[in-house]
Amino acid sequence: MDHTVIMERSMPVKAENQTLYAYEMLRQKILNQELEPGGKINQVEVAQEIGVSRTPVAKALSRLESEGLVDNASNHGFVVHETTVVELLEFYTVRESLEIIIVNEAIDKATRQQLDELEDLFAPYTGKWTQPSIKAYWLADRMFHNAMVAMCTNKLVIRINNMCQVYYRTFIAGVIRNPEESIKEHKQLIKALREKDINTARVTAIQHTAPTREALQNMVDQLHKIGIDPATVSIRSLRGSPDKDSRLVWV
Repeated sequence: MDHTVIMERSMPVKAENQTLYAYEMLRQKILNQELEPGGKINQVEVAQEIGVSRTPVAKALSRLESEGLVDNASNHGFVVHETTVVELLEFYTVRESLEIIIVNEAIDKATRQQLDELEDLFAPYTGKWTQPSIKAYWLADRMFHNAMVAMCTNKLVIRINNMCQVYYRTFIAGVIRNPEESIKEHKQLIKALREKDINTARVTAIQHTAPTREALQNMVDQLHKIGIDPATVSIRSLRGSPDKDSRLVWV
């Protein structure tokens, strides 16, 4: 299987809007983990790489900062934001509510072709899971949920997702449910959408998101118990921790 990083949408022509071009390029690098959390962003190198001046890059970084994807660290310039345990819990709590609204719309709007395409995303994943296949599954999972969001016409849901980058931020942390569990829920949700079974679709959507939220809540509670403020702990710092929840997998 080809595990090449997937670009989710075409890059705009830089001559049309250099700031947008720089923004899209940087955002994709962050979302695809080409720029690691906590890593410094060299504006000069970025400008040289895409062939623009530093001004569009600086404007792009300011926009990314407003979306919570980068931080302007004092005396250090811009760095990729490190998602904390508390932040990720908050995003999953919001996402859990959005999922139901999105499913309610998808049940009527999803076409046979769209559902076939969603099903095809998970067709390659059978047998033993390896780190490369988990990484590829993470990308497929992201594409699945982005496609579901795209079916939604609820303007408030779209606005909330765009303003808070809810779905991007839940994936950018690089942690997902154990694929052996979540892939079954993906397939069950697609089946329910095909059959117009709204009750099963709603229950599956909740079952798909709730375990991650519960696992994150458990992490927060455990950190509080040992006197550590979870708002200061990045989710990535828990990778490999003996206390991490077995329901979660890092990519």
